Parts: sequence; C-alpha cells; structure tokens
Amino acid sequence: MERYRAALGSRKSGSGLWYRGVQPHQIISDCLHCRLRISSKAICIVEAITAVTATLPFSEVVDVDRLAGLFRNATQSYKFLFFKAILAAVHRSKQPVIAFDDLLADMIMGAWWPIAVSRLTIGNAAGNDLLTALVGAIGTAERIRLDRSEALIVSRAALKSGRKDTPLRYVPERLLEPWTGGSTEPIYAIARETVVLGDDWLKYFTANLPVVQGWVDNVWCSWVQARNPNVPVTLEKLSAINVRRSLSRQRAFFVRGIEQERLRCIYTDAPFGTNFHVDHFLPRSFVAHDRIWNLVPVAMNLNTSKGARIPDQIFVGALAQFHAMSLRAALANGEDGPLVEQYCLDLRLAPEHLVAPDALHEAYVSVVPAMMSIAARMGFPAGWRP
Repeated sequence: MERYRAALGSRKSGSGLWYRGVQPHQIISDCLHCRLRISSKAICIVEAITAVTATLPFSEVVDVDRLAGLFRNATQSYKFLFFKAILAAVHRSKQPVIAFDDLLADMIMGAWWPIAVSRLTIGNAAGNDLLTALVGAIGTAERIRLDRSEALIVSRAALKSGRKDTPLRYVPERLLEPWTGGSTEPIYAIARETVVLGDDWLKYFTANLPVVQGWVDNVWCSWVQARNPNVPVTLEKLSAINVRRSLSRQRAFFVRGIEQERLRCIYTDAPFGTNFHVDHFLPRSFVAHDRIWNLVPVAMNLNTSKGARIPDQIFVGALAQFHAMSLRAALANGEDGPLVEQYCLDLRLAPEHLVAPDALHEAYVSVVPAMMSIAARMGFPAGWRP
C-alpha cells in the first residue's frame, strides 16, 4: 500500500506525471490487478488513482495525443464500447486481426452489465439505440450473467446481412477520425469484416494494457454518469467485479441484535435461525455498496426469490424499526465503529439521535422511498412481497 500512499506527493518529472518516482500507470496497473483478488478497497484505489491520472503512457512511436482525444464530443456509447472491445481482443489473443462479430460480441458484453444489471441508460433520448435493443432482445429479466458464447451468437445473427443495421454501421470509421488528415499511423485499418491493428499500436496496447483499460474505464464512467445524473455511477455499475465481498462484520452486527432484541424478519415476522442470509433491501446492483443501513437478515429462500427486486414500500417502517433495535443492541455493547458511523453519514443523523427510534424512522422514511422510486424508474422490478 506504500505505493498508493506515495500518490499523495506528486510532481512533474520529464514527460508525464510521476508520483515520487512511481509513474501513475504503474499504480493503476497494480490496482487493476489487485481489484480482481482482494477487498473492495482496491476498487476505491482504482477509481481514485484513475481519476487523477488523465495521462496515457508516453510513446515515441505511436501518437498518444490523438488517442487521448478519441472520445471527445462522443454522443453515443458505441465508440467507448468498440474501443473497449478492441482492448478485450488484445487481452484475449494479442493478434492484430479482429473480426467484426467478435467486436460486436464484446460490445454486447460491455453493455450488458450497465443495462441489464445496473439499469443505467447508455442509449440516446430517442430510444432507438441499436446496442440497447440487442441487449434487450436477449432478455434482461432476473439475469446477472451473460456468456460470451451467447453474445457471439447474437452478434453473428445481427451481422448476417452486413453492418448497416447494427451498432457497427459507422463506428469503425468514426473512431479513426482523430487521425484524419494526419501523418501518423491510425490504430487500425478496416479490411472486409475485420479491423487490423497496426503493429506499433498492438505493441503499445500489449505493453500498457492495464493502464489503457483504466483510462478508458474512467472516461466511460464519466460519460455514463452524465447520462444518469440522478444516481451515482461507479465502475462496479459498469462491469462485474470479481470480488466476493465478505459480509461477516455485518452478519455479526445482526447476530447481536437477534440474540439480545429477539429480532424477527421484516418481511414475514418469522424468528431467525442460525442459517440466514444478509440481503440488500435496495438491490445491490442499484446502490453498489454494502452499507449497514440497507442490509437485513432474511431466510435463504426469501433472498433467492427477492433477487434484484425492490420491496413494497410497506416494509420501510419495519426496516427502520429493525435497525433501531439492532442499533440499540450494538450501542449497549459499546459498538461505535464504522458500521454505526454509516447510519450517521448516510442517513444524516446526529450521533445522539441513533438511540431515538422516531428520529431513525424519520430518516428512513425521508431517504429510502425516494431511492426506491428512482430505482423503479430505472427499471428495477418494484413492489416485491414474499
């Protein structure tokens, strides 16, 4: 972690931004690697470091300045996802020739998570976005995974009659616009139903793949956020993060309340056994966090049936009462750590009001239903009851 702390002391040195002797692309590369195998702190590091680093790795061979302007004035998601598909192909095979059906399949894969799982808008206001239509044709209800083989079938079917009526109609040519009229080699050439990466660009992407991916993820995240102003957009809402977060601390928090306050299920009023699941009241794919105030213990079968649905608003009062009793048990045992702080920070409660059930109820009623309404407008199924 010392490398990341070193980022606080930055200086200019030669070409590009350095962090006390560590180039930012090295930091991002490490973070992106860690993000796949350690805690959610790594994800925060990725977002923080990527945000302060707008610099792509320098090259004396390829025109990085033109690459940096790739998404300037982008009005559609196609450019982002097409370029991300190129990087996915480089990661997969490191070969210069990439078929259009592979690129479209990876574009579908890239659009799947924000559209189908996070319910974000990445299309246009007219509602005729071809990529959103392809994802919708697969069927988004109650699915959080899409196999690439399935995306490839959809891609090949869409391209059977050519590019005209697909997201690839214009984007392969338009992505090359920064190189129009220039003397430097563009990223690729178009040859029949493929793109052929330039040798120097293939070497550049292969050598700097993690940092280039981090750069485009940051730009893509900002672009999607601008089109979804009512909800925070994070990297977790744009792609599946292969981190299994432990909820052991939250579970222990609830066990204490169950034992001392004899808490019962907010949905069924049934007593808890020892084998319960910790559920996100508002779907995790909507909130993208594990904050304690949005969690409740539920029976295993209820957690499975609820999935990413929004509970009926009649359960908000029971949710507030459950947490008031959980807090009472926690505070009685001297708990004053980060889980308790989350109530204060997220629900805007003064610490002295944590022991006041009416204040907590008012906070829940003022915050949660509004979030439920936003989630419902985004397309999350609403009104769930067991």
